[in-house]
Amino acid sequence: MAIFPRNYRFPLFSLLVLLVVFLFFFYNLRRPPAFRFFEKEMFSFVSSLQKTMNTIFSFPVRLWGRYVFLVETEKENRTLSQEIKKLQQENVLLRESALATHRLRRLLELKTPLPPKTVVAEVVGVDPSLYFESFSLNKGGRDGIKRGMAVLSPAGVVGKILKVADSFSVTLLLVDPGFALDALVQRTRTQGVVEGLGGGRCQMKYVLCSEDIRSGDFVVASGLEGFFPKGAIVGRVVSIKKDRLSCFQEVLVLPLVNFKKTEEVFVVLDLKS
Repeated sequence: MAIFPRNYRFPLFSLLVLLVVFLFFFYNLRRPPAFRFFEKEMFSFVSSLQKTMNTIFSFPVRLWGRYVFLVETEKENRTLSQEIKKLQQENVLLRESALATHRLRRLLELKTPLPPKTVVAEVVGVDPSLYFESFSLNKGGRDGIKRGMAVLSPAGVVGKILKVADSFSVTLLLVDPGFALDALVQRTRTQGVVEGLGGGRCQMKYVLCSEDIRSGDFVVASGLEGFFPKGAIVGRVVSIKKDRLSCFQEVLVLPLVNFKKTEEVFVVLDLKS
């Protein structure tokens, strides 16, 4: 005799299968199963493939990013380089302004008393010819400058006005062979005429051999010719030569003015004011 009738065997079997399936899913929900061997290998392969693909596709992105970074860096470098050049130029201009202020201060501290009427002029050019040693000044007839007027600097006599135009003038330098000035040896008051020799030197002529002249003596303007103030420094005696066949000494004078570095000068407009 059968335990279950035939009419109930199929429904019971179906119910048993459903119960087993339910228990299987319920168990999987509570505790996920571990990877099977082939699933683990497949997962490793897919992970490696994904990393490789990410590396391949991210390389152009990184390369483009580096290129953009280098381009921006180059632009910044150019901008910084231009700013550095601008600051260097401003620094040079500030230094020039400071040097100009220092030179003007030296002019104001000139030891030789200046006549009341003088004008400050700037050296704007040098005569390139071989015939004259001269300066071009940025002041002229409109400023009261006339031919023959004395030109001085803090170091001493520079020269005299040779040519005059409305807005500029030309100064014949002390060392030019065409320059002549009545002068005195400061220590002994010995009188003579200072003439240019060229090459940055002068000579004091018509000094008798009997006069006491020594190397290192200062030579100053006598003030007798009417344009240069008395006592303005002309230069310093550097050598003396006496000839038995002549009654005059050969006195070599070195100017105290550095003509290559002179940038501002005084022009004496009126010596008698």
